[in-house]
Amino acid sequence: FAFPAGRIVGLYRRLWESCVSKHIDGQNLEQSNQILKEASRHLTKERDGLQLRHDKQLSRLRFFEQALESSRGRLTRILDDWDHPCRLNLPGFLDNAREE
Repeated sequence: FAFPAGRIVGLYRRLWESCVSKHIDGQNLEQSNQILKEASRHLTKERDGLQLRHDKQLSRLRFFEQALESSRGRLTRILDDWDHPCRLNLPGFLDNAREE
């Protein structure tokens, strides 16, 4: 009877140690999981901030592109008028000159 009882105690001890180590492993996994979740939240927040910054920069870039295109168009018209004075409103210019 002592031999089977000793064997049962040995099996019970190994089973208990297995459960304890699995419990410790489970706790370690849970801690690691929490750390990863926190890192994920941090990275998500950082990504969202960078995306917002990127969107604002794109908006500014579009604004400056439109302003540049508008200025380029006006400057082109001014230079064309300068190079080709015959394109000016000569009838109105002549009327104003006669009145003076």
